[in-house]
Amino acid sequence: GEVSASRSQLSEADNLKRKMFDTRLAEITCSQVRRSTAPLLQLLDNDSNGEDGAPDLNNLDGAFPPPAVGVTILGALTSKMAADSKTESDIQRMASGLPEDFKKRLTSFFRRSSELLRHFFGLRRVMEQRKKKV
Repeated sequence: GEVSASRSQLSEADNLKRKMFDTRLAEITCSQVRRSTAPLLQLLDNDSNGEDGAPDLNNLDGAFPPPAVGVTILGALTSKMAADSKTESDIQRMASGLPEDFKKRLTSFFRRSSELLRHFFGLRRVMEQRKKKV
């Protein structure tokens, strides 16, 4: 809709700059995700450490898409997030019109379901760890 119309009005040079920026942003995001997940992966699998004690990320083959696909996905997500941020005011306006009782019950149900999911996945993790020990 509105985002695609504004992009068609941009010159080819501006579109190229925007694509280069989106690509660079996607590369930075991917790098940060890899950097932040490496310690977690090391904690989960202490047996996969390399000779220098750093996590051996070779066992992550297939865990992430190829870089070209990842950049495309992150670029699309960035564009989608930008488009969605423009509609947040519409959502806020609609949500503020909901009855207070409904909002309180919705918040309560969300918290309960979130807590149940945390317990469920915590129990699954404990069961998987016990299976590994046996």
